[in-house]
Amino acid sequence: MSVCILLVDDSPEILELLTLSYHARDDVRVVGKARNYDDAVKLLGSTVVDVISIDVHMGQFTGFDLCRTVRRARPDVFITMCSGDANFAAKQLAESCGAHYYLEKPIDFERIDRMLQVYNDWITVPSRAQG
Repeated sequence: MSVCILLVDDSPEILELLTLSYHARDDVRVVGKARNYDDAVKLLGSTVVDVISIDVHMGQFTGFDLCRTVRRARPDVFITMCSGDANFAAKQLAESCGAHYYLEKPIDFERIDRMLQVYNDWITVPSRAQG
């Protein structure tokens, strides 16, 4: 069974690179791409999503804003924050907003594998959607 992922990044080039990276895996299916907060929220409401990958830095709303919204509205979705900013404060903020994982850019296959392993561990916890 494939993991359904929604990609959110304001850069069309990064979205394309992420799409290619995830499409290289047999166990992942990109089910949507959004370039801003509003489009991401619309897709979440109409698409089966297991994992959402959110860029930290996006236009008017930050990825942290979207992370909070997803956490409240869809606690069943695994949230991955993505950023080239690898400092401890950014990681802590992502966690405090409800992110399950912080994926540092540049994103490569090894980092995707680690994130998917954390996701697989998360889905085996029976009470995950309640937290």
